[in-house]
Amino acid sequence: MIKNKRHACVFDLDATLSHARHVSKGLAISGRNTDSFMSRQALSLISNISRDCDVFIATGRARSTVSEFEKWFHEFDIEISGWILEHGAVVRGFSEWTKTILDGLDLEAIRVKIERIVEKYNLPIDTRRYAEDHKGFLLFSGNGKLLAEYLIDRISGILNGKFRTLVGTRKIALIPLMADKYKAFEQIFGKTHFVSFAAGDDVDDLNLLRSARMALATGDAGFLIKKFITSCENGYVSKYSGHEGTVDILERICAKIDSGGFSTHDLKVKRRLPVEEAYMFRPSRQVYLDMIFKKTSVCRSVPDPDLLNSLSKELDRGRNIVIEVRMRDWGGEIKPLAALCDVMIPLLPEAKWKLVFRPERIGVENLKDFKNIIERLEEILTGPDDMKTFFDGQSRFCSPGVFNSPGVLNSLGVPEKSSVTLLLYDHPEDMSPWYDRAISRLVTKYPGEAKKWFVNPMYLKISGADAVSIQAMEKAKQINLAGERIMMAANVVDFKDIEISTRGFDRIRDLVDALIIVPRVVTNPDRNCMIEEAVDKIGEKALFLSNMKTYDRPCVLVVDSYGLLPALYSKCKVSYLGGGFDPRKRGFDPMESLTAKIPVITGPVYDYNRISVDYMKNSRFNDKVTNHNKWINIMHDSETAGHDFADLAKKLIEKPPDTRILEDFIKKRSFDPERVAAEVMADLAGWLKNGYLIKENEEFAIDKIDICKLYGRNKKGGS
Repeated sequence: MIKNKRHACVFDLDATLSHARHVSKGLAISGRNTDSFMSRQALSLISNISRDCDVFIATGRARSTVSEFEKWFHEFDIEISGWILEHGAVVRGFSEWTKTILDGLDLEAIRVKIERIVEKYNLPIDTRRYAEDHKGFLLFSGNGKLLAEYLIDRISGILNGKFRTLVGTRKIALIPLMADKYKAFEQIFGKTHFVSFAAGDDVDDLNLLRSARMALATGDAGFLIKKFITSCENGYVSKYSGHEGTVDILERICAKIDSGGFSTHDLKVKRRLPVEEAYMFRPSRQVYLDMIFKKTSVCRSVPDPDLLNSLSKELDRGRNIVIEVRMRDWGGEIKPLAALCDVMIPLLPEAKWKLVFRPERIGVENLKDFKNIIERLEEILTGPDDMKTFFDGQSRFCSPGVFNSPGVLNSLGVPEKSSVTLLLYDHPEDMSPWYDRAISRLVTKYPGEAKKWFVNPMYLKISGADAVSIQAMEKAKQINLAGERIMMAANVVDFKDIEISTRGFDRIRDLVDALIIVPRVVTNPDRNCMIEEAVDKIGEKALFLSNMKTYDRPCVLVVDSYGLLPALYSKCKVSYLGGGFDPRKRGFDPMESLTAKIPVITGPVYDYNRISVDYMKNSRFNDKVTNHNKWINIMHDSETAGHDFADLAKKLIEKPPDTRILEDFIKKRSFDPERVAAEVMADLAGWLKNGYLIKENEEFAIDKIDICKLYGRNKKGGS
């Protein structure tokens, strides 16, 4: 029972209790490069706290580097009830905990493999500098965040998804996934204590802060930390930085204790952690991906139809082939799947397709019954009816675990194994640890496993963007708005998107008559209420499509059903694409808008389809930059986005972009499904032992990056 447990106050050390800036009469903490300091006032406050609350330390430091902290704590009569070290991989006095964290991991063997990579590329990274100090994780020294990102990508196969990474200015930390400060606290001290207060500054403190009744941070803590704590009911972020901020948060803890502490009703709400923002989309990684994409070449090789036909015959038209396609859900991957099927079903007409989903909340409804999948496939696949979802009265498709799915059985009634696996994931978590290596390429052989490929849906979304169902087109024709000039706000995910779309619409009333808002999740009641309130503020009334009558002519229509978005673009003049200010959502695919020749305005985050955004935002035609308005326009400042949107929208409506640029772009990518088919079929036929059939697939964009530019020195300078 919580009422029988003792209160714990858990502190991080560096940049929380100690700071690099000197303070009057400060107490020095020696460092390898520079010293840090603790203030006497802060230590006096911790001493006061320790009389009513047991104090714990949770740090990334090793045992050998906290001795001076211990000395000052002792001098100020502060008893530390527990030391959680090395990001939660080590707990002083509990050696078995580290063995649990490292179960199945040989850190020294992994270090040796990484050293070979460092030597191969002559990287100025010291893998041994901290080896003697740290026993529960790997810490390397390398001067430069881009250099760190380059190394992490190179060693992704060695890490094999079993580590998380933290990148600093001079350090690269590779931490076992099982290591976590709060997990260590809960497992070892949780029977006797609960976290009343927690203070930290970096993403590795998030779980600890999330689990505290009161989470605190100084003003110079990381952006994500401050953003998260601000969203917590009992969170406190000091307006002061450094030593002043530390004193401020300690005084806040003392005040809370003096007021009587916490009641049984003060348990914190477990808010969702911004893990993706912290790891997958940290700023240094984003800059690194930008470098990769700038070096990516456009595929120019067009697969020979005779080659594809000969491959089809050699594979017996797919008679004994089972193509397994793995997808996250039934959302962003449906059009890439359609593009792939439209090419491969005619080539391998007797192959069977096994669709394996990792169902997310959006796709769950569509996965309740296999009939829903069949109906959707019939809507989006082109070609003769007998080439779609059935042949000889049997379903081409199955989906294991979905009700009414027929399964894939051989002539003996035994489930058939997949002949090839195509990973059609559009999310970094699903593709990790190969995301950086595969993201800029159309199709990538999965390292170390035969008959397994990453097929990048970003590319196939371009070639499959015109897959609009007839039913959707007919329903869209029946929708009549207040006028013919329409603005679209698609995949709206949060208040920022709602504000930009509604206020932006209000500012361009002289150019557009109506606004269509399409939320990302149409059944989210909180978001729908926010939309209604925002529309009220501009003097309009939001009408939901499900309530629309044939005689209605709304000025603002909210689409609360799926599948209509591509068809609705046909009446639009300009579109705002949501998610561009939300690193968790990573922006959304602009191809539906572009296919309808509607220019797009979005925020600075667009990893969901960098292929189309990176090309179209530069307005190129025949590889030459033009002075025309752009098909994709990026807003960078969230604070001024409402005004920026209006200015951009007016320019785009008054002078639409050059359609030749768009047509040229789509034409170059139109052969992508054939390129995938050629690679996969050649692999099935045994033609490919190493490398790729299509020339451009041989080239990793990352291999073209000049390593010297990553750390700004002559490569001959040594490591």
